Amino acid sequence: MAASRFAPVQMVAVVGDDFTYTWNFGLLFHPFPELGLGASFTSGAAMDLRGKVKLTPNDGATMETGQTTEMVIPFTLRAGLNWGFAPNFEIGIDINWWHYQVLQEQVTHLDQPLVGMSELRSPKNYTNSWNWSVGLLHNLFDDVDIMCGYQEDYTPIPTTTFSLDNPTQNMHGIAMGTRWRISETVSTGASVVRNWYELIDVQDNQNNPPANVKGRGANLEVASEVSVTF
Repeated sequence: MAASRFAPVQMVAVVGDDFTYTWNFGLLFHPFPELGLGASFTSGAAMDLRGKVKLTPNDGATMETGQTTEMVIPFTLRAGLNWGFAPNFEIGIDINWWHYQVLQEQVTHLDQPLVGMSELRSPKNYTNSWNWSVGLLHNLFDDVDIMCGYQEDYTPIPTTTFSLDNPTQNMHGIAMGTRWRISETVSTGASVVRNWYELIDVQDNQNNPPANVKGRGANLEVASEVSVTF
């Protein structure tokens, strides 16, 4: 019989939940009718995700205990503008910034030790992250708009702590859409979004086992909606 190319590994499943709250504050300013400026702040929050952790070793036996995982939601800053620069034309620009550097390490405390471990520690070392987008709207007819846009999103995750449970990379995207106001209370719309990721080339990963990878990714999103107001 031929031996398997892959050695069995231990499987760890962590499940938990918590309840928290955040608050936000925003400002909207119109220096003149054709131009709108806005900014907002959304607070962060700390959480303790409580639940179960299940460890399945190579022999198939299962060990389980309670766990508490420390987690942080970063605060967010947003700003944008909308400018009607010509009849039937509008341009919009948005910028978002996330304080992801608070995520330096993920710690899971175990109620009872598993295979000699009383806690699980995963380095994160996240940096701050931001994205920006720009869009153009044209009022083609009185009740019909057409739109297009472009965005860029920058990952906060360094290659040294890249993990397959959150395989993010810098992203670029384009979008097109249309909206039809059927009546004063009913409207419908459709959109197509194409996103693609920059080359992922991770060769210095420090996780155990390391998640060294190389590749590209992309996705295509198609959506439609019907809106009814009363």
